[in-house]
Amino acid sequence: MNPRNIIIAGGDQSGKTSLAKVFYSKLYESRQYLPVYICFSSRETGMIANKISNAKKEQYSDTTNFESFLSVIILDDFYLLNDRQQQKILYDLE
Repeated sequence: MNPRNIIIAGGDQSGKTSLAKVFYSKLYESRQYLPVYICFSSRETGMIANKISNAKKEQYSDTTNFESFLSVIILDDFYLLNDRQQQKILYDLE
C-alpha cells in the first residue's frame, strides 16, 4: 500500500468509516507508516496540528519514535466541517 491523497465519499451508513479503519490497520501492519486517525464532529474547533498530536498520543505509546515513520493522516467525517474549516485544514496539511 502506497498512501497518497485519498478521498472516500458516500452516503450515510455506506461504510466510509469502516474503510478508513481498514486503511489504518493495513498501514499500521506495514510497519512503514504511522497512520493517525482523526474523526471530526460538526462542532469542531482548534488547530489540526494539535489534533494530530493528541491523536498520536492516544493511539500510540510514549516509546513510539514518530520521526522514524511517514505519518498518514486519516480524516473521518471531514464532510461535517464547513467549507472554511475544510480549506484551512487542507492548507495546513500541505
